[in-house]
Amino acid sequence: MDNTENNSSSVLQLRLLALTDVDNYRFIDPLEGWALVDVCAMAIDPDPKVRRVAALSDWNWDIRLQRVLAHDPDELVVLNLLSRVDPPLEVVQIILAGPHRWARRVLAARNLPTGLLVQLLVDHDSGVQRSAVTTLRRR
Repeated sequence: MDNTENNSSSVLQLRLLALTDVDNYRFIDPLEGWALVDVCAMAIDPDPKVRRVAALSDWNWDIRLQRVLAHDPDELVVLNLLSRVDPPLEVVQIILAGPHRWARRVLAARNLPTGLLVQLLVDHDSGVQRSAVTTLRRR
């Protein structure tokens, strides 16, 4: 009998894309045809599932929407945002100051300015530190 314990609370389950979400290697906007004001309203909805969909919208080029989504308490909202945009420095700093370690790991693997990567070398999460070291070594 296997005595290993499955600790599901330490596992982050990411959603795989359905084939219907991709059209000729281009993500399909789940809110295509919606106005920016509607997507902004969804970004502050109490239901995290609604906010996750808002984070996948093509309206994410709007800096005001990015700021709201970067502050979201649900890490999947922030990860959805990062899967669709390369946010500006202001939004990156919001995410780095936040509690979401997986989002910080994603950013540490990106080509951030050296000063930000150096800050991530002392992050309290060792995975963020390793990603930042790897990114700096590639330069």
